[in-house]
Amino acid sequence: MPDRVAAILTTSDRQVLTVRHRRSDGTEYRTLPGGMMRESDPTHEDALRRVLRGRLTGELVVGALVHVARTGAQDEYVFCAWTEDGRLPEPDPDGAEPAPGAFVWDHVVYDKSAIHAAGLVPHELTYFLAGHCHHGHDPRELPDVRSRRPPVRRRHGRPPRA
Repeated sequence: MPDRVAAILTTSDRQVLTVRHRRSDGTEYRTLPGGMMRESDPTHEDALRRVLRGRLTGELVVGALVHVARTGAQDEYVFCAWTEDGRLPEPDPDGAEPAPGAFVWDHVVYDKSAIHAAGLVPHELTYFLAGHCHHGHDPRELPDVRSRRPPVRRRHGRPPRA
């Protein structure tokens, strides 16, 4: 299954742009804006620009790759991003409800409890964002996971016998 790409887009008043979906059974869930990669996309960043082109008013600037959610079915590559003009879609007026199988734009306050209440899918993203929010990290300043050193395996206990 192809990878999914998503963006953490924040407003000047510390709100995160989300997409509210409704399943055919009426239950709702939220995702970060994004979509599926195609074989023709050279990079994950290019896929994100393609997916969000036309949905945002300004040119999308893709920043650091801040998280990779390995869900088993497909991987989700999450980038920090912003528009050059700084404008993001407004939440749909009057709390419009999405039709089954459709979506509406929504904003979630960048606050630990609000992020948990929003229940992002995959759920790993809820914990990732809420944790960084709890520690006071600005999403635009999160480090790129590609620049982290690989983990070092350490042996604990007795050294092996010779």
